[in-house]
Amino acid sequence: MGNYNNNNEKGLKGERYIVDKLKEQGFKVEWVALSNRMSTADIKLSNNKLIDVKYAEQNKSQRYWTFNFHHHGDKQLNIDFFICVVVRQGSDNLIYVFPNSILSERKTIQISDKSIRLGRYGYFLENWGLLK
Repeated sequence: MGNYNNNNEKGLKGERYIVDKLKEQGFKVEWVALSNRMSTADIKLSNNKLIDVKYAEQNKSQRYWTFNFHHHGDKQLNIDFFICVVVRQGSDNLIYVFPNSILSERKTIQISDKSIRLGRYGYFLENWGLLK
């Protein structure tokens, strides 16, 4: 999905991607971060679930993707779900739907090629039903 001049541009690209995916799944979506970049949530569903989108491209020197669930070291508590997009070169993107409640105090998560092969987070892979 390309090189970015800054994290804001990358974030908007990831958010747009997920807004489109959610609409494909039949969700009614409000892209709150588009009108308010200071919002802690990126997307609000019609059932009032708040989503923060995390988007990571493959690290060229290592085979993992890192997702941060915090802002300046503080855990994001007012988010219901984190949707993590694993952008893989030469393969389809993977989308994980993680409820904030299961992440407990984790501030980051790394998804590696190995964890993908082993299905470590398989339950959360495109599990759109969690959002209902």
